[in-house]
This record gives sequence, C-alpha cells and structure tokens, in this order.
Amino acid sequence: MLIHPGQHAHLRCLPIENRTFAAAEPSVALVASDVQALVGSGIPIILPVTPNALPKALLTEATHDDPLAGHTPLLWQAYPFSLVRSVVGADAEGSPSFQNVLWAEPDAPHWSQTHGDRLFTLSGHPAPFLEAVLERLQEQERQACHTRELIALLHQAEALTTAYVDYQGQTHAIYRINMDDLGERLQALDSDMSLLAFYFATLVEQSQQGLIQTHDTLRAFPRRGDPLRFAQPAWYESEAPTPALRDVRAI
Repeated sequence: MLIHPGQHAHLRCLPIENRTFAAAEPSVALVASDVQALVGSGIPIILPVTPNALPKALLTEATHDDPLAGHTPLLWQAYPFSLVRSVVGADAEGSPSFQNVLWAEPDAPHWSQTHGDRLFTLSGHPAPFLEAVLERLQEQERQACHTRELIALLHQAEALTTAYVDYQGQTHAIYRINMDDLGERLQALDSDMSLLAFYFATLVEQSQQGLIQTHDTLRAFPRRGDPLRFAQPAWYESEAPTPALRDVRAI
C-alpha cells in the first residue's frame, strides 16, 4: 500500500523485531556492511548471476532461534516499509517521469490504530518515527549502490566466474571469486575502492568454503544487462536517485 497522510492519518507501527521475518526466508539480500557483520556465522554468502544483484545469505531451517547470528540485514531494518519507483507524470517530451514513493506491506503484523508509533502528526506531516524510517530507506539505497560498485570492480578485475553450487538441496547460479593475484589486479584499476573490494571479496569467498560446486557452465540464465520483467524496490537500481525527504512527503 502507498503511504498517504490522508488515508493513514491514524495508522501506527508496532516495534517488532524484523530479524525474525528475514530469518524465515530461504535467502536474504545483503549489502557490504552485512557481509562483514556475518563473518564467522557459518552462513554462506553468494553473488547471484542476475543483473544488478546484491549478495545473498543462504539460510537453512535452523535448529536454533536465530539463524542470522543476532544480525538484522540492512534491507530488512525498515520492514514493512520500502521505497519503490513509480511513474508520477511525463516530461515535456512525453517520456514517463519517475519518483520514489513510500510503500508498505499491507499484510505485515506491524499495523495498529491504537498502539505503536504514529506515522503522521495530527497536522498531517511525517511524524519523527516516519522521518527516521525514510532516512533508513535512503541509507539502504546508498549502501546498495556502494555494494554494487564493489562487485563492478571485481568484474573489471576479471575476478568473477560463473558456476552452479548446491546448498541444502537447491542449486544456485553464482559468481565464484578468483582470489589469485586479486589484490594486484584491483590495484591496477587505480580505484579508491580497490582495497574495500578486496576485503569484500575475501569475506564472500571465505563464507563459500562449504558450498559444493556442481558444474561451471550456466544455461538459460539472464545475461548481465538483460532487461528485467518484474518490479523491484528502489534500492534495486544502482542508478536510481536518492530522493530528498521533501520528495517523499509530497506523495
């Protein structure tokens, strides 16, 4: 549902731990800071072979209560809220004009009319809670963009090769990381982010030690750059602009 002060003037959000919802998924999208936080957890982290994909943590039906080792991935920290790109009009040439709008999962258990944090003040402006949510969503976009830049550097360094791996009975198409001389190849790119890319690659590669590679030829899988045919939240597009708070308030 699109969040609007007229329609949701009295809506409140309950403080529920979102890590529980993330842990119920078979895989969870991550940003680079999540990868560092999950070091030593035993959770395999993969780089999926899909356009603009973020790293993913592969989860299991854990026998303990916290398969994410006490960490809530950044992209789940603002759940049930997200920013989505929506057509809001057309420019002078008739091309569609896009803007990020605030969307929320209507079936989430967070909603209440009487308890929790108000989304809007009595005058219809975003309440402090919603202001903080918007800032968190914008930080998600920034960190998702940063993570994709690190992966792009690994591509430029020719460090990524395609492969299939099996995990918990499922086959995943991923990029394997060739660590041989990776530091030198990244340094040759003369990027300010080369050292970060090397550290990121090291953490991802170490997390994959328990994965079983089945074969290294991908079949019938989207090529990098192929158009997607399904909707994605705003942080999916690396080139998507980060809206100012005033842009979201106007929705």
